[in-house]
Amino acid sequence: AYMHTQDDAYPDQFKAHIESMEAEHIKALSLETILQSHETRLRLPARTVAFTFDNPDQSFFEEIWPTLRDKNIPFAVFISPRSDDKQTSS
Repeated sequence: AYMHTQDDAYPDQFKAHIESMEAEHIKALSLETILQSHETRLRLPARTVAFTFDNPDQSFFEEIWPTLRDKNIPFAVFISPRSDDKQTSS
């Protein structure tokens, strides 16, 4: 899971991770595919990963999403509300 994408070095580091995965023949599958495999007890291919991003910020959409899109890499995004985002009734 990737959590902090606003670090200036992060996009380059992420791209290096993707290049390393490709060189090592590591396959990214969707979280849905992995969960279905678990539920049906089907074996996943060796060297399988899923990408998840927790509470992505603007840099995700500017720097990371284009890489995922261009390389057709599936991913999941998780958004968790913060306690300071509580709405008050009027």
